[in-house]
Amino acid sequence: MRTSPNVIITGTPGVGKTVHCEQLAQDTGLRHLSINQVAKDRDCFETYDEELETWIVDEDKLLDAVEDEMLQGGLLIDWHACDLFPKSWIDLIVVLRCPSTSLLYDRLSSRGYKQAKLQENLDAEIFGAYRKKPVKPSTKKLWSS
Repeated sequence: MRTSPNVIITGTPGVGKTVHCEQLAQDTGLRHLSINQVAKDRDCFETYDEELETWIVDEDKLLDAVEDEMLQGGLLIDWHACDLFPKSWIDLIVVLRCPSTSLLYDRLSSRGYKQAKLQENLDAEIFGAYRKKPVKPSTKKLWSS
């Protein structure tokens, strides 16, 4: 049984997931797990999307790569989606939103996002795509305090 919870911090790219996870990790003692970094470090990619200029994650390989850490618990999981993780791994899902699309546009532009990728992420934020997808975490207590 885990002794600490796993919390997913999710939302559109650019809303502040990494900044929030880093601050929460400092404040709570939970560990920040950047799924983007795990995918890069452990080569969890299927292919590259030329139009969006982004790597497509191999979800099975990614789940295998993080399973042991997830089962130990105590993680703040930084990822733009939460529906790929088994419910039993997650205790809380937090969806971040950006206070304005112009701010989000500036953040994504400063990252060098091309127009197609920028527009896809702005649309996702405007239409609340990440708010609609979250799965409910498991209702049984999986960690003890």
